Amino acid sequence: MLLLLSIFILTIIRNSKQHHLRRTNKQPPGPSNLPIIGSIHRFLGSNPTHRTLRQLSTTYGTIMRHKLGETPIVVISSSEAAAEIMKTHDLSFASRPISASADAILYGGNDIIFGRYGEFWRQMRRLCATQLLSSKRVRSFHAIRQSEISRLVRSIAAASSGSFINLSEELFNLSNNITAFSVIGGRCKEQRMFLSAVGEAAQLMNGFFLADLFPSIPGFLVRLTGCRKKLDRCRLKLDRIADMIVRKHKEKLGSKDSNDEMEDFTDVLLKIQDEGAMPFPLADDHIKAVVDDMLMAGSDTSSTAMEWVMSVLVRHPDIMKKVQREVREAFDECVGQKRRRF
Repeated sequence: MLLLLSIFILTIIRNSKQHHLRRTNKQPPGPSNLPIIGSIHRFLGSNPTHRTLRQLSTTYGTIMRHKLGETPIVVISSSEAAAEIMKTHDLSFASRPISASADAILYGGNDIIFGRYGEFWRQMRRLCATQLLSSKRVRSFHAIRQSEISRLVRSIAAASSGSFINLSEELFNLSNNITAFSVIGGRCKEQRMFLSAVGEAAQLMNGFFLADLFPSIPGFLVRLTGCRKKLDRCRLKLDRIADMIVRKHKEKLGSKDSNDEMEDFTDVLLKIQDEGAMPFPLADDHIKAVVDDMLMAGSDTSSTAMEWVMSVLVRHPDIMKKVQREVREAFDECVGQKRRRF
């Protein structure tokens, strides 16, 4: 009851200030808002959010203003307006607001996903492009991809006798293992624990937190909901495992046998940290945050894309046959080249 009363009072104060600002600032059109919750009620039905927004855009236009609790948002519903934001005025919109969960888990936004646009963000993004995603680096992990894909094929073949297989889970594991090897190294015994903690963190950051919609609520009231406790527990778990991984990578780099092992992205970041090659101090927290980014974004996006491709192929047998034919032709050509070589 105290929490609701506090939210109500703070919302009234905040709304009175925002009403004064709206009288002097021109804002996009949008639906009317209810006290406290704003326009949250418009998204609570069974209709998917993107369809609800599409329907509202027919009334209020392709640039709409909404309010989720205390948080104002602007929704773009046309390719022309999106191009203005993503291309013409890209720098103005380059930074993204950091959520309460990301702030707690990703070291205050000292990463790439939620980091503010600036020198740190540009340098870390450049490092990812050149040291993790470049053609040379991707080719260097060819054997790992081949091994993991072979494992997936064997798993599917074993289920062909009539048992069921969770393809979504298999694709996620495939993507997870390949990404983890390139980022933290396949030799890491903590890999499974770390990936589990990263998955838990990703779920929390995709969830609902009161502080994201009502940022003016005092911290002690947010803690009463129990959300902060979940975030802190996840942060400590993730940070503890990440510390072990970074420490072992440092020990490996300091040993005489370090040249015998394949270099992963964490190795690259630690070498740059040791050399002081950045125009800013690269702390361990920066490295851990960027590693978390790569594991969260790299695994989920790749497996989701593959899952959608498979669903399209299942729904369109003619396309499936065409793809199968092309794959078999490419496979036969590859086998023929290997035979001629020997």
